[in-house]
Order: sequence, then structure tokens, then C-alpha cells
Amino acid sequence: YNSLTLESQRRFDGIRKRIKEVREGFLKMNTSATALVNRFVTKLNQIELSYARLLYFKDKFPELTNDDVIAKTVQEIDKINQELKNASSRLKKIKEKRLRLLEMRMDNYAKVTENREVIEEQLQTIEELVEYIKDQPISMQNTEKEDIMIDNLLFETEQTQQSLEEIESLMQSEFYPGIVDDYSSELGSD
Repeated sequence: YNSLTLESQRRFDGIRKRIKEVREGFLKMNTSATALVNRFVTKLNQIELSYARLLYFKDKFPELTNDDVIAKTVQEIDKINQELKNASSRLKKIKEKRLRLLEMRMDNYAKVTENREVIEEQLQTIEELVEYIKDQPISMQNTEKEDIMIDNLLFETEQTQQSLEEIESLMQSEFYPGIVDDYSSELGSD
């Protein structure tokens, strides 16, 4: 929680409050199906945790998709493409590697943008599901229906978190160390 930005903390506080209201409503049910209610409450706790993780990942990754950064990268690609037309073979080889790195960065920007959009959609889906459940009259029939909805959302959230791991891997390899090592060794050998 403390790792979240202030905006994300506020957003999390809001969903936490709504989940707490739903959780308390279900716990107050006087029912013989306490196992179902307890399972439902456990799933609400998982939703809350997933929401916090999604916020964390959204905050963790800088805005790599900043329009200025992308425009600068595109300009560099254009510039190198122009320079390649008149470059000597040795210089051409180096510029082609740099071009490849810039193109890989552009691919990363696209992946990060898409994954950030997926994260935001998942966050909004969780918010809508919690509001939907909160607005429903509490009954065992509805509990079973919401239980299925939560299972589906948890599955989708798990898939999103796998995408987040992909983003994290991209972020850690932003400078593509393997290629940079090849690049350095070729520079040293020429």
C-alpha cells in the first residue's frame, strides 16, 4: 500500500471500503451455508489483493509511452535511416545495430501501452463487479451467481498479472543487455 502513488492509494481506499461493505453484508447473513459465504468472502479478499497488485504494477512502470519519448525515438530512427544511405560499411554496421535497438524500444513502447490499458480495464472491471455485487440484494442465489463472476474475474486478473510479469521483464531488459554485449564486443574487435 505504501508503495502506491497517492492517487492509487485513494483509488484503493475506495475499492477497499466498497469490498468491506459487501463482505460485512455477507458475513451478517444468518445462513446454514456458511462454507459458501466464507468462500465468497475469501474470494472478495483475493479480489482486493489483485486490485492492489494491479495498482502497484500500474504505478511501478514509468510512462514509457510518453508522446515526447516516442516522437524522439521515431526521429532517431528516421535520422539513422537517412544516415545509413551514405555510411561506410563499418559505420553502417554500427548504425544498423543502433537502429535495431531503437526499433526494439518502439516494440516495447507498444507492449507497455497495451498492457497499461489492460491493467486499467481490469481495475475498472473489478470496480464495476464490486459495485454490482454491492447493489444486489443479499441472498444465497445471488451469492452463487456472484461467486461464479468472481471466479471468472480472478482468472482474468491472473492472466493480466502474467502480462504484468512480461512488462516487468521488458522493463528490466530495456537496454537489451545481450545485444549491447554483442555490440560492445564488435566495437572492440573492429
